[in-house]
Amino acid sequence: MTTHKWTKWAVLEGLTKTTSRTFQKVVGGASNNWGGTFLAAGIIGFVQVLYAAIVITRQGGKFFKDPVGIFGCVMFGLLALISTVFGFATFLYGGDISISTFIVTLSIVPGMIIDVVFFKYKSTPKEWVGMAIAIMAGWAVLDFPSVSGLLTLPIWVLFACGTMMSTAINQGITQKVKKVDAMFKNFWGGMVALVGAPLILLFRGEFNLILTPGSNPTLWKASAFIGLVVICMWSFNLLSYKTGASIALKKLVMNGTYLLTTMMLGYIIFGEHITGGKLTSIPLFVLAYVLMDKKAWDYVTGRSTDGSPGNATKPA
Repeated sequence: MTTHKWTKWAVLEGLTKTTSRTFQKVVGGASNNWGGTFLAAGIIGFVQVLYAAIVITRQGGKFFKDPVGIFGCVMFGLLALISTVFGFATFLYGGDISISTFIVTLSIVPGMIIDVVFFKYKSTPKEWVGMAIAIMAGWAVLDFPSVSGLLTLPIWVLFACGTMMSTAINQGITQKVKKVDAMFKNFWGGMVALVGAPLILLFRGEFNLILTPGSNPTLWKASAFIGLVVICMWSFNLLSYKTGASIALKKLVMNGTYLLTTMMLGYIIFGEHITGGKLTSIPLFVLAYVLMDKKAWDYVTGRSTDGSPGNATKPA
């Protein structure tokens, strides 16, 4: 199989996700409390809104051109804020970076359920088998806990599951607002964190965290850097599609890179153990993904009719 130009952009997108996740762990460790997680989310929202506003203004775009689109983007931003805070909270409570990242990528499971329930997608037995394998992969990455062990998992696992669920729901919202411009979406979506985070801090009596950036420079710098990394992530995502990537295979390459590099950095930087369960979970995830995504399945089985990954009707 020839090397596709899009592959490098998909790999780079995976690496930016790993970088963002790594700095989320740094921020989580520096947060000290929930107030710090909301502050970090607000800083990221500020970077997103600022960048999107500059791009829209330079392109002569309008900020209020689509009221329905604005509502959808705000809803997306609300779920993104919840996902971001849960991500930071995962590490605030000592989460394992590779395990929590893997749990988040398992959003394909609730994502398929959302497709079936809300988008009337007609699933196949093969896809339900894939879902079962994905759940098995989640069990493996936790190192095969017993039923009683599942009931005593640390709280950060619940936050990782919260991130997974909010990510899956946001995939459904993305389908509803897919026609809006990317910068328009990021401007209004990021606005939720930019406005909402300070209001939450004010309600919690921790607004002074915004007024005293020098009290926690690590959190401020790491959060701002995550915002910049997200901008690069958008660019690599766009470039992969511009150079011919299919959604299914791009996501497979990106997630494969994301999972592997996160596991490696967790071991190298944070001294996390690489267990047999973690190593088993990745091939299980790949198998589950291929079974659950028709485009990936068509490509792997050679059923594509146009020389590219298969033509599927399932929402990506």
